Amino acid sequence: MRRLLMLCAVAALTACGAPDEKQAPAEAVDEAPQMSLVIGPQGAGGIASALPMTLEAVSAAAIGYIVAEAAEDGAKIITLSNADGVVFTLRGTADGAHVREIVTTSPSAFGPYGEVIGESRLSRIGAVNQAFCKLEPDHPVADFSCSAGEDANFWRLFQLPSWYHDERSPFEAIHNDAKYDAMMVEMRWTAPAP
Repeated sequence: MRRLLMLCAVAALTACGAPDEKQAPAEAVDEAPQMSLVIGPQGAGGIASALPMTLEAVSAAAIGYIVAEAAEDGAKIITLSNADGVVFTLRGTADGAHVREIVTTSPSAFGPYGEVIGESRLSRIGAVNQAFCKLEPDHPVADFSCSAGEDANFWRLFQLPSWYHDERSPFEAIHNDAKYDAMMVEMRWTAPAP
């Protein structure tokens, strides 16, 4: 049923003029029929709320994933993996009690329009999804991020092309050609407050 709903949602978005992007391959859906590889404004990997940051709660929501605990900068994280490796990383709230955000840098994950890390550029995500962009000065790879609004819960992060050597700050100083040629390197969903 989940597979059918996911395919219907992708078909509906495509019919409504969504950007022409790579769609989830049918064989990936067949390998793990209940595994959600989508991240977007409604959540990621089957998680749509600020779940308790426990293996039990996450495993119950993230159907089909290998769920494991790990550490990142001294804080507990939970990873959701498939046969290709880690697809989503969950980070907790300040007290570690609930899921705060889910990020992906995996080419196995798909954005709401089928966009893929390492393949999709800013020029392909549509104007509504780049209504608000900001610099990412502390990110190890991304130069800037864009979303539908300043308070949006879903962000795409981009790296400027290697050929670009001009101004990078403020965001408005970046040449449009470089902005639109920037490659998506991460997608991030922020959970609503528990």
